[in-house]
Amino acid sequence: MTVKKVSVEIEGDHFIGTDEFGSIRLDYFEKGITPIKALMASAATCSIMDIKQVLGKRKVEYSVLKADVEAVKEDDPARLTKLHIIFTTDAPLTEMERAVKLSIDRYCTVVNTIKGVTDVTTEIIIV
Repeated sequence: MTVKKVSVEIEGDHFIGTDEFGSIRLDYFEKGITPIKALMASAATCSIMDIKQVLGKRKVEYSVLKADVEAVKEDDPARLTKLHIIFTTDAPLTEMERAVKLSIDRYCTVVNTIKGVTDVTTEIIIV
């Protein structure tokens, strides 16, 4: 078990999250990256990082690896009810299916944290 820490400060109308490696600016009311969109990006980034590692360990060659995320937000109570991650790649489909499954089922901390309250689905597009 490890403990993770982030500090958030207000700078005018912006919120700056900082850790020992850097910072990220968050906004609200669609004036910039909102916390919900940051969560969506975090889920995709966490998963695609896992996929990159799995493909690398298996020596799978590819030149395209991208993730897009769509989510359904409910307003009362405010929460995401569905998160759909679309992976686009030129890696072999069977290798991608294996890597995505490992990421979503085991490795991605962000996805595993939200899976209990949000329906997480994936799609793979081969180009």
